[in-house]
Amino acid sequence: MRGYFPQIARAEVISTDDSAGEQTVDVYGIAGEKFSKVYRHQMHGLAGHAPAQSNGLLFALGGERSKAILFGGEAAGKRPTGIAEGNTVLYDAHGNVIYLKGTDGLQIKAKDGHVYVTPGSGKKVYIGGDPSGGGTFAAVATQSGYSTVVFAKV
Repeated sequence: MRGYFPQIARAEVISTDDSAGEQTVDVYGIAGEKFSKVYRHQMHGLAGHAPAQSNGLLFALGGERSKAILFGGEAAGKRPTGIAEGNTVLYDAHGNVIYLKGTDGLQIKAKDGHVYVTPGSGKKVYIGGDPSGGGTFAAVATQSGYSTVVFAKV
């Protein structure tokens, strides 16, 4: 009879390979175990690249350590804290944050860089609401004249 191996353990990310369809990680497990090319599970519509030394949960499918999957990958000290109940924060390891603040609205914060908004080809950016809901929108004035793609509610 084989010995029992824990099916769930905490793991630390050593490195990440994000070059293919499935992201894989090399991780340290318990008692000095090292795993290579472990599939890192992520939800559809949300992709991330956890920095080295992030922690996650290593699941050994069927108790087989060779069939491990990593869930999560959170870097201590990078996650914003004090998030109000029911609110959500999307963040990176560099201090850029998108806050979904419930009844207080939404906040986008770029720590150092620019904020880019790129509409589809031939499409426009509307500030102040959806024009199909009514109201008057006017082209935003720039140093070079009126914009052909950015409109604000007046």
